[in-house]
Amino acid sequence: MLDYTQLLISYGLPLLFPLVIGSMGTCVLLSAKKARFVPHFLLGVYVCCLCYVTLCRASVYDSSVHFQVFSAWQLAWNTFSFQNWANLLLNVALLWPFGILFPLVFQKIKKWTVAAGLVLSLLIESLQLLTHRGIFDVDDLLCNTVGCAMGFGLLYFCQNIRRSPRRAWAGAVPALLPLLFFGGAMGYYALKPLGNLALPETPARLENVTWVLETDLPAISSPVQICQLGSLTTAQCDALADQIAAAAGITFDSRSHYNLTSEYTDHAAHGLFIERETGTFLYEVTGDIPTEWAPIDPDRLAEILKKYGVPLPKNAVLTPEGDGWYSYRSGNVYLRVRCSENGTVYEIENHLSSRTPIGTADLRSPQEAYTALCNGKFYGEYLLSGEVRVTDCRLEEMQDTKRIVQYVYRFHLVTKSQEFDVLIPAIQTFHH
Repeated sequence: MLDYTQLLISYGLPLLFPLVIGSMGTCVLLSAKKARFVPHFLLGVYVCCLCYVTLCRASVYDSSVHFQVFSAWQLAWNTFSFQNWANLLLNVALLWPFGILFPLVFQKIKKWTVAAGLVLSLLIESLQLLTHRGIFDVDDLLCNTVGCAMGFGLLYFCQNIRRSPRRAWAGAVPALLPLLFFGGAMGYYALKPLGNLALPETPARLENVTWVLETDLPAISSPVQICQLGSLTTAQCDALADQIAAAAGITFDSRSHYNLTSEYTDHAAHGLFIERETGTFLYEVTGDIPTEWAPIDPDRLAEILKKYGVPLPKNAVLTPEGDGWYSYRSGNVYLRVRCSENGTVYEIENHLSSRTPIGTADLRSPQEAYTALCNGKFYGEYLLSGEVRVTDCRLEEMQDTKRIVQYVYRFHLVTKSQEFDVLIPAIQTFHH
């Protein structure tokens, strides 16, 4: 997984500075009297490009309207996905040129530039909705209007900085505030010890709900150790391969290292595939596979897995699945192993990743999490009313956006028409 903070700093800022400097230069040049017809031409070209980008695409969207304000921002923050951040920033940049060109062309009504940008964005969203070339999203309106205000603020700054610096800086506030907000968000994320959990961005809605608890709340121990999932170097992959080969009594005589993966084989029946970015791997044996499987003692299997470089998390329980398969699952991490009664391992699907302890955390109690659930302090596009039964509650691991393993309570809810799971963050305080 990429470090999105570093990615945004590495690619976003180098692209942002030329955009700002280029826009300032454009503002100065287009404000000159000799270039009075150039803004008209550029505005025409811009409108054509805008129509092509927003309307000249496949009609594949449903007629849906999103009125949840800031949901796109919440989604980008929760997932800290480069794609989601880029979508927001591109929507801001979409009407940035309009905020510069409109007041240059229509100087008598330039004070209405931001309002004109809002109307233009509203027109685009409406046309996308009617032609099924997009959805009507209030957050898109907000981003487009902010971009227009930033362009207009930058133009105002360039036009007034010489004759009235104080007035110019005051007019540049619309351009500076979003940049300061975005920079502050990136700085805060980089400094906070834990990442964000990819939880739904929409708050749940409750209407006269009667909660019925039909399960025992789990007993937990606190504090707990917090670990960060690590990647593996090529040398570490070779060491892991040697450890697995020694445990299996074989030799990997072929080793191939690619961009993100390493592959090993003995050119007989054993193969190993390692993802260096996550430290997960697949080990499998082909050929003579038993047709009948007898159970193996779970404690003995745990000791065998240690020899294969797979130490189980504390209190982990291997669940038998039949045909020699055993599994352990917790949130979005899991392990599956196929082993015979005599201790021969035929396959390991290890998605636990390597872990480095980074501190400890105090957890909220299951009762506190249940209280938060009853008070509607959770997210998801749910409208709950009437009787809601809570049939299961368990503490699970969940990987955050910084590849740190956090803990969440998973509640299974059942209503008259549906059943689903709700996640409540469990960590109260983190200690380095």
